[in-house]
Amino acid sequence: MMIQRRSITTLLSPLSPARHGPEGAQVPPAILRVMVIRIGAAVAMLAVVGVLAYTFLRPSVEAASTADPDVEIECSAAIGASAEACRAWGDEILGQGAPSHTFEMDDLARLVINRPTWGFSPTCEVDYYISRDLDNRAWQEEIACNGSG
Repeated sequence: MMIQRRSITTLLSPLSPARHGPEGAQVPPAILRVMVIRIGAAVAMLAVVGVLAYTFLRPSVEAASTADPDVEIECSAAIGASAEACRAWGDEILGQGAPSHTFEMDDLARLVINRPTWGFSPTCEVDYYISRDLDNRAWQEEIACNGSG
């Protein structure tokens, strides 16, 4: 049984141009360059996936309304608003009154502000939920997104 001896510098420097293959043949620098590019592309792809996961999987922001304490205001993560900005925007929407004669504003329990199309849409949606039926929205309308998103 013959043990092959290699120097420690050959083993520790896998990207050096003088790297030898299993039969002692040199690996061309072009192949090493391609390997480095592929590794860089994989790292960049992981970074993009991480940013997208952070953007779309973070929880929504909830705040109690100051205009009507019985109403909870919720802003989706795609809007990117802080709790204070979400509260101010929701109070501004509540100050405009009922968008429809379908329900009374006194019955309103929750206001959900969402930005559809994964956060790339120029318009936002507002969903109105009343206290009698919190699972089904009573009304939905499109509004212009404010500067927080």
